[in-house]
Amino acid sequence: MDEPFGALDPMTRDELQIEIKNMQKRLNKTIVFVTHDMNEALRLADIIVFIDHGEIVQMDSPEEILRHPANRLVRDFLGKHVSEEQKPSKVEDFMLTKVKYVRSSRGVRECAEMMARNSIDSLLAVDDENRYIGTIKIGDMMHWGRNLETVEPLIRTDARTVQVGEEAKESFDYLLDTNADYVVVLNPDKSIAGIITKTSVARSVAENLWGGEES
Repeated sequence: MDEPFGALDPMTRDELQIEIKNMQKRLNKTIVFVTHDMNEALRLADIIVFIDHGEIVQMDSPEEILRHPANRLVRDFLGKHVSEEQKPSKVEDFMLTKVKYVRSSRGVRECAEMMARNSIDSLLAVDDENRYIGTIKIGDMMHWGRNLETVEPLIRTDARTVQVGEEAKESFDYLLDTNADYVVVLNPDKSIAGIITKTSVARSVAENLWGGEES
């Protein structure tokens, strides 16, 4: 199968990756799957084969390749987003930037529909200057939003915030030690830069494993 999912949108690609993995287990057949997507290889493969100019460079399990890449080529392919000189450590290195936010003057129904469309249970709120002012939770909307014209009275200010340039570790520790869903990352002008989530923590762990350690 030569890059069978290469032209698909991300959602369809994810669904078919799961389906082909389940199909392989049911049929118990070997599938040779060609891909240049490392995430896809790690997700699907029992054995990964790296080929360079027609020569097999390494053939191992995903875990073994992550732990012991055979050469610089394999290491670079695995850790292409990780600098060996200075590994990512700031909040902006791990934050998600595609976050949903609304102005405090928006209507309750409008915000509820936005949450439903995007399968999320909270929104970030900003003022008229696009400065972050808090969060809006779906639970609060259900309890108190029916008779409100705007979401402004529902805005909470208890979410943890950090600024671009701060170390990511403190945000990671906070997320792991609490039930918080995310940490809000702000630019110096208080506009929203992104959010740090538990997925960001997992990504940090994975990238450290891929990048390797000298010790």
